[in-house]
Parts: sequence; C-alpha cells; structure tokens
Amino acid sequence: NDTHTSYLAGSKLQQTKRLNNIITYANDNSIRTYDLEYQYYGIPKKSQLTSIQECTNNGRCLPKTKFSWNNEEVSFGVNGKQWQSDLGGSDDWKNRPISNSIRITTGG
Repeated sequence: NDTHTSYLAGSKLQQTKRLNNIITYANDNSIRTYDLEYQYYGIPKKSQLTSIQECTNNGRCLPKTKFSWNNEEVSFGVNGKQWQSDLGGSDDWKNRPISNSIRITTGG
C-alpha cells in the first residue's frame, strides 16, 4: 500500500498511484520512454525510486541510472519533546523514519 493522505481546505486527498513511466512524443510518434523502478521502505511502507532507464522507440536503452538511499531517522527536539519529519507535504510531522540522503550511480 503506497497511499499518501493529506488535507486541503478540510477535504481529504489521497494519492494512490505512482509514476511507472514517462513517454515523450514528437508529431504523435513516441520518441523516448523513461521507465521508473521502486522499492518499499519504512513503516508504513512507502516507495523510493531505485532506478530510471531511458529507451528509444527502436528498443535501444541506456544503462539504468540507479539511486541508493540512506534511510536514517531524522528528528529534532525542543524542551524535551521530539518530532520526526517525513518532509513530504501537509502531514510533515509524522512519527516515522525518512530518507535524508541520496547517492546516484550509473551503470548496469
């Protein structure tokens, strides 16, 4: 389950889908496709982008660009109280671990 819930003007918003690919077009012909892959982390499980691969319309693909995440917990305290942030939207003050750094590598 990769649902993100937030509220706007008292209305509940839920994002239940994630981006799997991007297709670019010129004159109604597909030119490039970018395929995205994810892994799940944390509690509750959330998606992290692990790679992007660019392919042409004739099936030739560049090596995947891979993302490696450091899932250390980020927190701060004030007057003995402690908060953790997911830094991701209107529900920023949830008590759960987040990603705080990223390393990009290319290759197979």
